[in-house]
Amino acid sequence: MIHTLWIIPLVLLIIFLLSPRFRGDIAETRVRRLLASGLEKNRYTLLNDITLPSGGGTVHIDHLVVSRFGIFVIESEYVRGWISGGEFQQRWKQKN
Repeated sequence: MIHTLWIIPLVLLIIFLLSPRFRGDIAETRVRRLLASGLEKNRYTLLNDITLPSGGGTVHIDHLVVSRFGIFVIESEYVRGWISGGEFQQRWKQKN
């Protein structure tokens, strides 16, 4: 019985690696790297993991890009399929 106890940590590790939280962190890191390497440093300022006060609470922003062209707010999510929505839509659509 004792020689099979290694299975428990292995199962817990697999569950963690397949969790949406872990995959979300991976997606956020990938977007951060793409933005950092793809944007010109003299034209764009990149801020990551920003928490701002909002209406008595706080709001979390994954990526904030500031330039003379505007302020761009990017939320990173790990989902399968396509997400579509417009600038003024309250709800966006996800298609698997």
